[in-house]
Amino acid sequence: MRECLAVFDELLRDVSVKGPFFGGQHIGLVDIALAPSLSWFHAFETIGVFKLLDEGRCPHLCKWANDVLENPCVKEALANAPAHKVLEVAKAYRSMVLGRE
Repeated sequence: MRECLAVFDELLRDVSVKGPFFGGQHIGLVDIALAPSLSWFHAFETIGVFKLLDEGRCPHLCKWANDVLENPCVKEALANAPAHKVLEVAKAYRSMVLGRE
C-alpha cells in the first residue's frame, strides 16, 4: 500500500506546480474518486496502529489530503460518511474476518 501511495505522491509532485489537485487548480474527477479513501486510511491507521499518510514519505499526498478535505463539496459529501462511522465498519469487518476486536 505504501508503494502505491508513493506512486500517487510522485504524480502529485509532477502536477503540483499546476495546483493543489490532480487536475491543477480545480478539484477534478481523480480527486473526487480518491477523497473517500481518506476515511478508510484513517480507519486502517487506527486499527493497525501505523501511518499510511506520512509527511516524510508522501508530502505531496498529505498536502493534497488536507486540501481536498477542505473543499466544501468534499466536506458535504463526506459528512454522510464521517470517519468515525467508517472506523466502526472497519472494526466490524475485522472482527468478522479475524474473529477479534
